Amino acid sequence: MVSAISRHLDDNAAELLRHLLRQMYLRTEAWAATSNPIPFTELREAVRKQNSHPLLGQYIEQYLKIMGMCVYSCSLHICVCILCRSLLHWAHKFLGLQYF
Repeated sequence: MVSAISRHLDDNAAELLRHLLRQMYLRTEAWAATSNPIPFTELREAVRKQNSHPLLGQYIEQYLKIMGMCVYSCSLHICVCILCRSLLHWAHKFLGLQYF
């Protein structure tokens, strides 16, 4: 998923997805059916602390909007559904692949 986002958008978006996955791992028990919401402020602080992608820290809200996620509460199960739907739509539109 991270490499797909990197190819489709850019490395900043891929790094944001890495942070989302890491925060989901830290906030949600492994056996839970769905992930816990990740507060936007927590996500923003995690991105700023790492400081390896300065543009991501500056434009995090825009990246979340582009990726189709809610800015203030990003739940992984919603992220995965939106990302999969977006990737399927992209594959259908640009590669001519059919939905299953």
